[in-house]
Amino acid sequence: MKMAWDSEMDHVRSWVLKGDYDIETSFDRPLSWSSVIGTGLSEAAIMPRIKENHDLQARFSQNTESIASNAQDSSQLPSQQRLLAVADDAEDPLIPNEVEIRHIYNNSLATWQNLVDQSLSLPRGTFPAGLSPSIMLQDIPPLPESLPPSGVLAGSPCFYLGPDPEPGSGSELDLQTTTGQPKYFRLAYPSPIECRISLDRSACYGNPAGTADAPNSPQGLAILTLCWGYVFSLRQLQSQNKKVHFTSYIHPIPICDVGELSQNDILVQLPKEASCRLIQWLCAVLAPSPGWAVDGIYTPWDARFTSDVRFVIATEEQVSFDSDAEPPTPTEATDLLIEFCELFGIDHPIGSKTPTTLSPIKAAFLASLAIPFYRMAKLQPHLPRPWLRPGKTTPLDAEQKADIHRYTEDTRYYMTLSMHPYSLGPVLWSIFWQPDIQCNLVSPWLAGIENVLEPALNSCDFEMLIKVFLLRRPRVAMWWHGLFLLGNSKIVEFIRSYLATLDEGCSYDTLSRPDIVSAAWTGAPQSYQDDTASTTYQDLTTSIPRAALLQHRHTMTLRDPWPLFYGWRPFGSISKNTIEPDLYPWLERGHRREYRHWKWWSRDDAAFKPSTHAGYRKETNRFVSKVPDNLDIITSNCSAPVPPIKLENSCRATLQMISHSLGNLVGERSLSNAYIPRLKQSHPWLKDWIPV
Repeated sequence: MKMAWDSEMDHVRSWVLKGDYDIETSFDRPLSWSSVIGTGLSEAAIMPRIKENHDLQARFSQNTESIASNAQDSSQLPSQQRLLAVADDAEDPLIPNEVEIRHIYNNSLATWQNLVDQSLSLPRGTFPAGLSPSIMLQDIPPLPESLPPSGVLAGSPCFYLGPDPEPGSGSELDLQTTTGQPKYFRLAYPSPIECRISLDRSACYGNPAGTADAPNSPQGLAILTLCWGYVFSLRQLQSQNKKVHFTSYIHPIPICDVGELSQNDILVQLPKEASCRLIQWLCAVLAPSPGWAVDGIYTPWDARFTSDVRFVIATEEQVSFDSDAEPPTPTEATDLLIEFCELFGIDHPIGSKTPTTLSPIKAAFLASLAIPFYRMAKLQPHLPRPWLRPGKTTPLDAEQKADIHRYTEDTRYYMTLSMHPYSLGPVLWSIFWQPDIQCNLVSPWLAGIENVLEPALNSCDFEMLIKVFLLRRPRVAMWWHGLFLLGNSKIVEFIRSYLATLDEGCSYDTLSRPDIVSAAWTGAPQSYQDDTASTTYQDLTTSIPRAALLQHRHTMTLRDPWPLFYGWRPFGSISKNTIEPDLYPWLERGHRREYRHWKWWSRDDAAFKPSTHAGYRKETNRFVSKVPDNLDIITSNCSAPVPPIKLENSCRATLQMISHSLGNLVGERSLSNAYIPRLKQSHPWLKDWIPV
């Protein structure tokens, strides 16, 4: 088949065919290219393209009945209208038949309904046990101990590809290790992100819209989130050797002088046991304008509340501050955070082997980690109005305090992924990925998920969603938990859009493209590229699965700036004798690609000293390896008709699979490289499609 070239790439065609290497400086970057390909930045270097359990059970039961009803109604429709698929006895090189679609859809329903049923068995306000934030870390590198004072931090991965498949070839090239594409990390922003306080507790995390449940959002979440944001920010500024100082702050007043409060006033009444240092820190963190700063510089985690919110800090007696006092270090701030929690009886349950309530301290930590994502997505955090119960309670024990300080000790690891949304995005969307779903069967898989989750999506029930996610993929779900805790309901729209289109539907470039680096960082696979199984293919007549071929090709081109568009498994197989011989040594040895380490450098500061890091698991020996990744499919025996399912997602994922198949190891790009028998350019899925 003749390759159809993109008109924007005519100059490249000229280079290939004529050897004409004159650079055309007026070349415009096609809009279809990802902004992350060239820079890895969102805003740094480019502009983005523009009630009770039985009540919940009833809602999900009604949804199941609705699904069955729709399926029954759809059975009356003509076959081609009901499912845009081929007939059961027909063979098509791309489009699945109705039996395959029905099988995947019903399996999706059974798998995700099982997760919902498990979630409904947990009382409101309780979550699966034993989930520490550290499960999100596997090989994530820490931010360097010393950061450049300005500009952009850069880094790249190193992969080990196994022994040279041709050790006697005499080549001086290092074929055992290779460097992957660099990533760039923005260190400063012109202003803090503004957080809104919602007066309606039922509209925030912990309560589905339209229910009358008692508020069960984490106690003091809004205040603790900004406190953790301070810890992250100070950790970065310390690494940049920047001097932090108090600027302005709220002036505390004696409780007897408080007077009448307006609706937008939030009273924080501190008991007499509160230290002066804690009072001064809270007055700075909760100030309407930044109460602590490095002049003109704000970190990715800097946050403040909108101007219509006024915190009133009340004390038992008059308090005065030392105007020359230095703001607390991250370690001291953690001690002050613990003191604040003890004053208000905020507990921090750890080590429970049964479902337990969510620690407000952990909740705020996760929410703070999500702030850079919200900043990039132009979302405003919606935090619940603080509710604090003053009173003397039992202090946190030594084990609990040590656990909280461990959060602070490990902040440099958490910050790496938190501050890079283009690496975090693929982690988030892998919550819906299934390793054995072929790319042309994505539509029925996602349609089943959407139908099962519809009640939670309709009511913006963040608690139900996070329970389902935690039961499926805990390492991934912990990052989702932070997004949900920040409370903006537009996150639900992102989920709906992704399930319907494989794209979040945002103003920024999609974050759903798989990333083999962040998959290695978190220990949570995102695509068929992360499959660690290795098979050798010796005979020339051997059939090689397309997924294995594309995995080999991708590993041999890790430095090329072309992303994986989707992670769904390619279908079909290819005879070895039709594949470029350059790949034979690796096919005969078996695929191997191991993430080894990460190297930091500065894009703008030549004096910055590069550093190499093996990651959390090797550097701390505290990685929790035994965390379930529940990617098993529950097989359904249901043979009932399914509701109408359009195959746009399947078509989109399949075309990207074909596009990824066009190039071989020697740089040739042709539709013939896709090796799909009986596929003709007249195929309906190829109509108006131009491979780029």
